[in-house]
Amino acid sequence: LIFDDDTLEDFDIDTDQAVPGTATLSSGVDVLKKTVGASASTDYITSTLLRWFSSGEGYVNPNVKIRFEHDKGYHLYATGPLAKNEVLVTSPSEMHLRMSHSNPISKSDPRYEPSALADDVPMAYWEEIDDITRPEDWEIRLGLVLLRERFRGRMSPFHEFIQCLPENLPTIPMFYSVEEIEMLQYPVAKDYVVGKSALILNFYERHLHEGSELREALFADSNVTIDHFAWAVAAAGRF
Repeated sequence: LIFDDDTLEDFDIDTDQAVPGTATLSSGVDVLKKTVGASASTDYITSTLLRWFSSGEGYVNPNVKIRFEHDKGYHLYATGPLAKNEVLVTSPSEMHLRMSHSNPISKSDPRYEPSALADDVPMAYWEEIDDITRPEDWEIRLGLVLLRERFRGRMSPFHEFIQCLPENLPTIPMFYSVEEIEMLQYPVAKDYVVGKSALILNFYERHLHEGSELREALFADSNVTIDHFAWAVAAAGRF
């Protein structure tokens, strides 16, 4: 996405930390091509999600199923009678991605691999993330948690869920090309897209650059790029 100094200043972005006139974000995320993404069948994704959900003691009413339709996406539909106020789905809090929930894994767990990503993240780092983001920037905070779990691979209790996320998100506005941005007819929408992308870039350059303490605490020596981070922020806001 190309942006200029004036736009960065409008969104309270530190222009010393960003590079005006450069295209940085892209819709392709190479490492995430290992995930199931759009290449998997909808039946596979549905069965994988249900298996993961049930393994975490989630509950789905037996008279409710998940299906995919192009005009609606994934949604629940009834296959049998449902009584008034009948419970359809319950989701334990342990299955919710959230900050301060970095899921350390025991060495006795068969999924364990010798890696810094197996360990817990000290609470001080989550508090730091709270301090350096605005309340409305929740997608950045949640995106960092999602991206850490993505890089943990099979050690993550969210592994099967993350496998089912799209490998790229080309319909999210911040991944539009320069030409597509220019085609937007609503100036407020254009400003929002430019501002959101600049915010993501600025956060990455200031706090997740190679050698930063926060990057090492969250991702150890993983090769986290701006595209990985942008994908995670977009996915956190979309799903």
